[in-house]
Amino acid sequence: MRDDERLLWCAQPKVFRYALRSVPLLLFGVFWTAIVVGWTCAAPSLIKLVAIPFFLVGFGLLSAPFRSALKAHRTAYVVTTRRAVIIEGGGGPTVHSFGPEKLTDIIRREKSDGSGDIILGHGTSDEMGVSDQKTEIGFFGIEVVREVEKALRAIANREAPT
Repeated sequence: MRDDERLLWCAQPKVFRYALRSVPLLLFGVFWTAIVVGWTCAAPSLIKLVAIPFFLVGFGLLSAPFRSALKAHRTAYVVTTRRAVIIEGGGGPTVHSFGPEKLTDIIRREKSDGSGDIILGHGTSDEMGVSDQKTEIGFFGIEVVREVEKALRAIANREAPT
């Protein structure tokens, strides 16, 4: 952080809410794997070897919520007086920083309990080997979504957040 910058809020995503984002992959994985199992059972024994990559894809789809939960444990969200930051751990930390000029299209999705997501923008994803897939970038599964949105809008308007 810079000398004139101070921390306003930081948190990690709620693991369950973060993992819920990958439920569509899980559902498709169930369908995919069922078809592969059926196809493999009906195929002659030599052809069954061809099914191995399809099983691996199915395993990847079925494990998506678990991988998302792991990612949530390695993710931190930070709001300072000057920017929003997403820090993703793993092999090497990845840091996404959003200054006032990048906070122009903030979208809040709020649940009835006051938690929710804040979308800061859109980018591309390489999830499951599919590149150039549009994906949302933001704070997912956070507890106090309105409070964080208020601070982000103040930064976007170059006001002093409270």
